[in-house]
Amino acid sequence: MPFTERQAQILELAARGHSDKEIARELGLSVHTIRTHLQRLYTTEGFSNRAAAVGAWVALQAGDAPPSKPLSGLHRHVPIWRAGIALGVVAALALSVPLARAVVEMAPSSGHRLAASSSGVASPPPSPSSQVSLQAATPQASPQKTTPTPGATMLPLRTTVPIQVMSANGELSTINQDRAAAGLPPLVWHQCLATVATTQVQRVAAQGFVSSADGSARDAGCHLGSLASPPPAEVLTYWSGVNDAQVNSLIMGDPVQRTAVLGPYHYLGGAWAVAPSGVAYLALELA
Repeated sequence: MPFTERQAQILELAARGHSDKEIARELGLSVHTIRTHLQRLYTTEGFSNRAAAVGAWVALQAGDAPPSKPLSGLHRHVPIWRAGIALGVVAALALSVPLARAVVEMAPSSGHRLAASSSGVASPPPSPSSQVSLQAATPQASPQKTTPTPGATMLPLRTTVPIQVMSANGELSTINQDRAAAGLPPLVWHQCLATVATTQVQRVAAQGFVSSADGSARDAGCHLGSLASPPPAEVLTYWSGVNDAQVNSLIMGDPVQRTAVLGPYHYLGGAWAVAPSGVAYLALELA
């Protein structure tokens, strides 16, 4: 999969965790030029977003070039369990390149539902029923009563790390900067939307993959618009850690997500949830 010299420079800096603004400053270009190069790359190579392009570049540097075009039907829904093997290990651990994916869901309006993809649900890891159970495949020995060896040290029981939830009000500042650049009024933080976002991001972090549910319907329960107002929107995404600038750069680089955050809305609420695995999930609710 050949990359132009400029594309390779941009992807290399992106792989180091730089935002579009930082890459533009490093290369002496405008942010618009950087995003134009990325959009052209998405179009010519069939990448769904910036994370997919960076992952492909990292895999290419490691000598494991992916197919030049994504498989049909997997455009925005590569399962986390598979992407983690192909890209997460190489990118997130070796070069600190995390994976990111987002789903944008519009609330139903007049019987219609707008979503970032045809299904609106990211493919989850294989269900337990599709995996080979080691316990079932291994002959079970008859239970025996054991007695601790004198002098042996008892290991402590493994504890489960709880999901850490925090406000995403940092996204309000970064999104309002982009809205100001587009000549749009700023969004105002709303606690009701933030509460909805907290519920949604806890659900996503607990299940370990991004999927839309009833977030937009719950947003409507905050009663922030009139019948003539556009339906509320929800943005769900994840990253290898809490990073407002990096996630904002990804959102603004995706046409569907960009349309949502630059939409005709007045209020925003959001929350981060860090799963025990260290993956940080983000939910944004707009109305």
